Amino acid sequence: MRYLPKSPSDRKEMLAAIGAASIDDLFSTIPGEYQFKRDLNIPRQHAESEIIERFKAFAANSASGEIGSGSSDAGGYSSFLGVGAYRHYRPVIIDSLIQRGEFLTS
Repeated sequence: MRYLPKSPSDRKEMLAAIGAASIDDLFSTIPGEYQFKRDLNIPRQHAESEIIERFKAFAANSASGEIGSGSSDAGGYSSFLGVGAYRHYRPVIIDSLIQRGEFLTS
């Protein structure tokens, strides 16, 4: 499901439809001792390019045997993780063929 951000007017319309004047009014039935009054301590979001670079750095460290300082690393050992997982050429017609009833029920 796609994320579709709501505009302030969309929010007002939704609150009016359920009979609430505001978001605070919507949650007013929750006792104060159970309401979370401060911001969550969540790290900032990362761009896709930052995540890819981080994984590339992890992969480079893993390949060199320098997994992490102080951790039990795999230095000196062969790693077979991901062996056999690579890009395959698969013609588009294959999806249509394998979804046919004869293949699904055999």
